[in-house]
Amino acid sequence: MIDDRIEMLWLACHPALGSESRPLLALRFVFGLPTERIARMFLVSTPTMAARITRAKKRAASAGFALSPSQDHPERADDVARAISVAYTAAYFAGDKASDDLVTLLHQTALSRPHPALNALDVLVSLTHARRDARIGADGRLLTLAEQDRSLWHASEMTAALRRYATVCPSVGYAEELRAYATIAAVHSLAPDIERTDWGLIDAAHDRLAQLGDSPLDRLERVASRAASGRPIDRADIDRLRHELPDHHRVLVVAAHLHRSEGDQQGADNLIRRAIELCEYEHERLALRRLLSDSNTAP
Repeated sequence: MIDDRIEMLWLACHPALGSESRPLLALRFVFGLPTERIARMFLVSTPTMAARITRAKKRAASAGFALSPSQDHPERADDVARAISVAYTAAYFAGDKASDDLVTLLHQTALSRPHPALNALDVLVSLTHARRDARIGADGRLLTLAEQDRSLWHASEMTAALRRYATVCPSVGYAEELRAYATIAAVHSLAPDIERTDWGLIDAAHDRLAQLGDSPLDRLERVASRAASGRPIDRADIDRLRHELPDHHRVLVVAAHLHRSEGDQQGADNLIRRAIELCEYEHERLALRRLLSDSNTAP
C-alpha cells in the first residue's frame, strides 16, 4: 500500500511556493518537525524560520493549487528528497525511532517515483541507518566510526544498499551531491575498520562536492574526515568554518582537534566546553564530556 504522505510531499513542494519554502512546509506539516528543530537544521534562528514558514503558508493559501498525481511532476523530486533528508537526519541524530519509519517511506518513494535524487538518497540513508545499533555505546555516548563495533552493523541491509549504489549513475545538482555522500557511506560500509578505510575515495567524493557548490557543511564534513583519518587539518579551513558557522558545535570540535594537535590543550578544552553548551543531543554531549575528561587525565 502506497503511503499517503508521498502525495502530500509532492503537494508541499509545489513550485508556486518558491525554492526556499518548498521543503519547509513538508517538514513542518507532513513530518511534524518543530519549528525550532527545522531552524537548527537550516542554520537560522527560530524566529527567522517561523517567519519563513508563515510566509510559505500564506503563499500556499493564496496560490490555491489543487492536488495532482505526483508522477506528473518529477521536477519536484529534488525538493521532496531534501525534505526527507532533513527529517531523517533530525530523527537519526536524536536517536528517534521515527527514523525507521522515514527509511521505509523513502524506500517506497524511490521505488514508486524513481528519480536520481531519491535513488541516491535511498542508498545514503540505508547505509547510514544500517549502523544504527552501533552508534551509541553502553554508557549512552555517541561513538565515532573508529569506536563502533562493526559486527553490530546490519550487514544484509548494507549489502542490499550497496547493490542499489551500483545502479546509481553520475548526475547533476542535488542528485549528484547525494551520490557523492552515498559514495562516502559506501566506502565506510566496505571498510573492515577505520585503519583500512579507503580515504582516497572519500577525498575524491569531497572533491566532487567542492565542484558542485563548496558549502560550509560540505567543507565541515571534509575537515572532520581528515581529522578522523589522523591526517593534518588546515588552520585556514578551521578559521573559515568558524566565521561561517560560529555556533555549530561540530566546528568547535574539529577546531579543538587542531588546537590539541598544536599542543594547545587549554584552548582545545575551552572549545569542547563551548561545544557542549551548543550541542542539542545528550549522547553527543556525553561523548564530548568523555573527550574533555580524557584530556584532563592525560599525562
